[in-house]
Amino acid sequence: MRVLLISVGTLICVFMILIIVRFWGLSMPTYKFEHEFYSKTKASTSNDHLSNIEKAKVFHSFEETDKSLTQTPDLIVWISTYMTNDGFFIVDSDNQLNELVFTLKQKTQDTHEKENLKKAMPKFKGRHLHEYSLDEMKTLKPDLIKIEDVFTKYSQQRFIINIKSNAPEIDKKFIQLIQEFKLEKKIMIYSDYDIVLKTIKETLPMLNFATSISEVTRIKIFSTIHLTPAISIKGDAFVSQLKFKNRSLVNQEIIQEMKRRQKYIFLGPLSDAKDIETATAYQPTGVIYN
Repeated sequence: MRVLLISVGTLICVFMILIIVRFWGLSMPTYKFEHEFYSKTKASTSNDHLSNIEKAKVFHSFEETDKSLTQTPDLIVWISTYMTNDGFFIVDSDNQLNELVFTLKQKTQDTHEKENLKKAMPKFKGRHLHEYSLDEMKTLKPDLIKIEDVFTKYSQQRFIINIKSNAPEIDKKFIQLIQEFKLEKKIMIYSDYDIVLKTIKETLPMLNFATSISEVTRIKIFSTIHLTPAISIKGDAFVSQLKFKNRSLVNQEIIQEMKRRQKYIFLGPLSDAKDIETATAYQPTGVIYN
């Protein structure tokens, strides 16, 4: 009986602590992050919430992006990029650049490969793309696009830059790049590597940063015990896929909490029609189409 009473008492204490922590989080003031990137974002003034949702599109090719821009002039361009070991940022237009490096070792060791094909391929240096130069990557993908070419052609657009490398000094090279093209007011920076976001932010804190996958996962974990209001969020905007490895990342509670904190919300990249419908139903700031 005594053990039962202790257990019940402990549960009540834990429950009370959770309630106190939640209400403490709800009492904290919230502020909207003011940035030039969102100057074209429409306010919700009509009943048709779809017309107020920003559209972003993953860059796959110049032709496809040109076609999308004729339909949506204010389109935000999502660019996934890696950095080479000689400091160039290259576009992962088909999401397969890293797989080319993964298969390089097998191809160069395959005894059935022709000798001239082996000589044309770069030497295997490791599984990370930033261990290879721009010229070496062009031998694997001749139609490789440098990110500078995209910035030059679409100089009037806004960009969400997905940095997929955790290369040495990538923060310095990236800052140099965006300052060269004067993109400080026209980009949002996304990365799965928290250290990349952190090092860039230490130098240029007023840039526009998105939540990383680890931060979104942390938000999702705390939402399961209804403590989302109590956690700190480093990202200036909430950017997330709906699912990660077939597990849900976003729910109504998280979306409502982001809106309460006056965070801009971008969901995607999405390609499935059902996921796009689900994302738009949340009425986010924007939807990212694959």
